[in-house]
Amino acid sequence: MDISEIIGDAVRYPLSDWKKILILGIILVFMDLSLILQSLGVRNAEITLILSFVGFLLIGFFARGYQYRIIKSSVSNIEILPEFNDWLNMLIDGIKVTIVNIIYLIPGILLIAIAALSILTHLGSISSNPSSYDISLILNSASIILIAILYFIIIIPIMYVAIAHMANNDSKLSAAFRFREILTKISTIGWIDLLIWYVITGIILLVFFFIGSIVTSIIGRLIFMPLGLVLMSLLVYPYLYMYLSRSVGLFYISK
Repeated sequence: MDISEIIGDAVRYPLSDWKKILILGIILVFMDLSLILQSLGVRNAEITLILSFVGFLLIGFFARGYQYRIIKSSVSNIEILPEFNDWLNMLIDGIKVTIVNIIYLIPGILLIAIAALSILTHLGSISSNPSSYDISLILNSASIILIAILYFIIIIPIMYVAIAHMANNDSKLSAAFRFREILTKISTIGWIDLLIWYVITGIILLVFFFIGSIVTSIIGRLIFMPLGLVLMSLLVYPYLYMYLSRSVGLFYISK
């Protein structure tokens, strides 16, 4: 299966079962409930913080667990969308995926945190002593942030292959960190193919997100503003989640 076949299959895949798009969409609506409530004028900081925490950690685990289920079924060459059942295992899978994401992304996160802290500390000193302004410190911090962004760009496709490798090895968490096996797998498929797949997949995600945002925004403006956000979570985001997960699984077994 070449890249064009992978992308074509992944684009069609979510449309095979609208019921499952809606089920995942309902999960994502609850995941994004804090943003939806803010659009309704609810500005309570405590409620927003609690809903954001619950949405990301609890409900988000189920969303990521279903994404993983799609990757796993795709790696097994199953053509249909997986069922929403065995919720405990879906939760566990979502936690595993979250752990993998954090460990792979944490170097970049730490770099950005260090740079941001340095800039904020410097700005604080400037407010009390304007003569302490140091352009070199700002430039160094900006360079660190740029390095972090480059790290994210490089590591994200490798991270997705690692998740697919975990799915292909009985969902063992340790399999996502068998770096030699993962790099060998990528080399077997081809690093150029990985780059092409990554760029095309990313472009399609951005295009679909952009179109979905425009359409739902127009609907929201014509009918009820928060409706646009709800439709994004209910229809657009689940399609993108399914498309990306399917694409990851098919890429992993492409050679």
